[in-house]
Amino acid sequence: MKNDQEIKSLAEKYTFDVYPHTINLTISSGDGVTITDVNGNSYLDFAAGLGVNILGNCHPKLVRNVQDQLKRIIHPSNLYFIPEQILLAEKLCKITRLDKAYFSNSGAEANESLIKFARKWGNAQSHPKQEIICFESGWHGRTTGTISACKDESMQAGFEPLLPGFITVPKFDLAAIKTKLNDNTLGVLVEPVLGHGGVFPAPPGFLKELRAFCDENSILMLVDEIQTGIGRTGSFLFCDHEDVTPDILTLGKALAGGFPIGATLCKDFIAKHMTVGTHGSTFGGNPVSATAALTVLDTIYEDKLIENAAKLGEYLFSELNKLQQLFPDKVTEARHCGLMCALEVSIDNKRLQRLILDQGLICTTVGTKVLRFLPPFVITKLDIDKAVNCIKSALINYL
Repeated sequence: MKNDQEIKSLAEKYTFDVYPHTINLTISSGDGVTITDVNGNSYLDFAAGLGVNILGNCHPKLVRNVQDQLKRIIHPSNLYFIPEQILLAEKLCKITRLDKAYFSNSGAEANESLIKFARKWGNAQSHPKQEIICFESGWHGRTTGTISACKDESMQAGFEPLLPGFITVPKFDLAAIKTKLNDNTLGVLVEPVLGHGGVFPAPPGFLKELRAFCDENSILMLVDEIQTGIGRTGSFLFCDHEDVTPDILTLGKALAGGFPIGATLCKDFIAKHMTVGTHGSTFGGNPVSATAALTVLDTIYEDKLIENAAKLGEYLFSELNKLQQLFPDKVTEARHCGLMCALEVSIDNKRLQRLILDQGLICTTVGTKVLRFLPPFVITKLDIDKAVNCIKSALINYL
């Protein structure tokens, strides 16, 4: 293994400079809630691979099951029936109350599939429908299609022309949706907690109202639970908090505990329009990622990790709130939904992030004023106490 500076020099020379690298670490290994860099320094991991590693780093059961799968077969392609993929589809459909599952390699791909499935249905109507209503501050990925669905000039600038057919309204504004509804509207796409937008959950009752609105107007309810799904908000889906079932649902990030996967689930009346040759993926739903996802699903239920996310999310939020009271000149607000937490600050969040890292805690930033915490579900109260002490020390040292 090359040393830290050698790796960074090679990265500068040979890789695209599209990542901020504000967490200036060269990672060597991980174990549970800890990450270790090539210099031997260990850190408490409250980023979890951007909300991915919900079982922690290198969970023994995940490692064991994936190793067993690697010994059997790695990649047969979707020209064949893949048992692990089919079992995963069955499990997800039963959990989400949807009918069909399609697998890709990432959340962005899952949302690309959502757009295609929705438009295939829309164009099959007696009066074709092609427009999707989206929300400001929503985040659905970095592909051409998904950035077209996000009203974010920092993502869109220089990539024009964008994919047409998206209308944007203020976040969670049902009245604004009603003003934009027209004969060409096929559905409404919502991220129920705006993760990249700063961790803003939809208001209580909003999803129920949106479900009723879509039903009344014969349009699709499209829900992106890439970041909120698989228990992050204290239930398997954020939609479960309001007992709402969308027409199309996307999952990704935590689904396979660190292995690349995306899932797009939908109802039969939509799936029937996707016939042989209309869509596909070389690697989507491969046996290794599917095995990892099955392991994640089994583990979160067997070990009651969703309940742990709900309970410890409340505890982390309460401790972050105390920081707002202790440092009113630096901390503006704490927000959360399960183990999806944010601390909004009035100071430079990236500088504060570096000071927190110096104290031994990894977190991420959103925009210029928000720190985001997406820890593994296997954390304990002691881990949270350590993390909050790191943040507290960094706030004290921020002069």
